Amino acid sequence: MRVLAIGTSPKFKALLEAAPVASEATKFEVTALAPRTKRAALEAAGKTVEAIVFGEHVPSPTVVRFSRVFRSRGITAPIVVLTWETGNGVPENYRRAGVDDMLNVAEVNSPLFSWAFMSAVRFSETENKLREFNSLRSRLKDANEILAMIAHEINNPLIVIRLALFHLENPEMTKSRRIALFRMLSENVDRADTQVEQLRQVRRILGDGSAAFFDRATMSPQEQKAV
Repeated sequence: MRVLAIGTSPKFKALLEAAPVASEATKFEVTALAPRTKRAALEAAGKTVEAIVFGEHVPSPTVVRFSRVFRSRGITAPIVVLTWETGNGVPENYRRAGVDDMLNVAEVNSPLFSWAFMSAVRFSETENKLREFNSLRSRLKDANEILAMIAHEINNPLIVIRLALFHLENPEMTKSRRIALFRMLSENVDRADTQVEQLRQVRRILGDGSAAFFDRATMSPQEQKAV
């Protein structure tokens, strides 16, 4: 697992790389950077990084600023912040910036550190997938309501169009009546076109990536990087 460590101690890198998670046969490859090197951090994060960690001494504004930049560049790797505090969860300003979890720095010295770190990363990945699923479910609900409305409304102009075409087959129809039917046809074709535009809005609600979500949801991070 490739990990980008920003502002962590040398001990963090050494311990993580030296202790694979036996249950998953995972080896860690850690890239350590100083918190002032934002450009280098962005370049490193864009190279198939699977987790990002901020050290416990990195100032809060820096964590927020970097996290926002990562998320704005489409970097979805879990972001974990080391902290001395316990049991307080992710602060709201961190959550809004894109931080996924907090990990007590005291666990760095624990024999279970690599397992605890991997658990935090996996938990963050699961939460992210759940948020994606809930977002997609909400969009599908909106789309379903619009489709039900369109299915009802588009039927009306189609009925009128069919009736107009039926009457236009009458060779004895007067010119004025024929003109009125053609006007009726034009108006209802416009109404049907409006419903087609609403169908395009449904596609925009769903987004182009919705179908791919179901395939990606069951992939491992390594498989998702390969797509």
